[in-house]
Amino acid sequence: MSDKAKRDGAGGRDGAGGRDGTGRSGTERDATGRDATGRDARTVPRPASKTTLPCTFFVKKFKKSVQEKRETGRSRELWHLSGVKWSEVEEKHRRTVAMFMGEYLHALDAKGRLIMPARFREELGEKFIITRGLDHCLFVYPIDEWRVLEEKVKALPTAKADVRAFVRMLFSGAVEAELDSQGRVLVPQNLREHAAIDKELYVIGVSTRIEIWGKERWENYAAEAEESYEEIAESIVSLGI
Repeated sequence: MSDKAKRDGAGGRDGAGGRDGTGRSGTERDATGRDATGRDARTVPRPASKTTLPCTFFVKKFKKSVQEKRETGRSRELWHLSGVKWSEVEEKHRRTVAMFMGEYLHALDAKGRLIMPARFREELGEKFIITRGLDHCLFVYPIDEWRVLEEKVKALPTAKADVRAFVRMLFSGAVEAELDSQGRVLVPQNLREHAAIDKELYVIGVSTRIEIWGKERWENYAAEAEESYEEIAESIVSLGI
């Protein structure tokens, strides 16, 4: 028997065992990381990601978001975070309806500042609008509600003198205000004169706005309105109240 046959027969090259002439398995590697064939066994092709989603998935998701914008009027954006991750982000300053209720007796300080009732502060937000109101009081609007009012005013027919006068008085007296760290707001002198506010005053919640009244004027108004409250309520039943 030849020397080659003896080596093969003795297991020098075992076809079933996968060992080469050195007696090492084909899957074994030396200190350099190379196997018996001289290939770097550490270099292993990465299989294709199993999490990759079809393009149609993203197309459907995008179309759905567009449809939701049209149906609900909410502003939404899809932010692409990674290869297969998407996040739907609601608009941070989405409009919410404020609700103000209650009656509070307060007083101006020497600098003409008013401490806004604590229950109103969160709904007002960081900035808000103070302007001339009806019945010789002041109207206070959160920014979102003021924008709603602006849109309604834009739709009014400016050809009418009464409309022009109302718009002028409303916007010329409007000021953007904000609360300080102690919850105080400065009421401008011209607005204090309009509402006959000297020292004491009432701050009342009227649904989506706040009203500021001089103390005496509000007490007189409330007394008269209370006497005819039932008649007033009956007269507006037809409006769906």
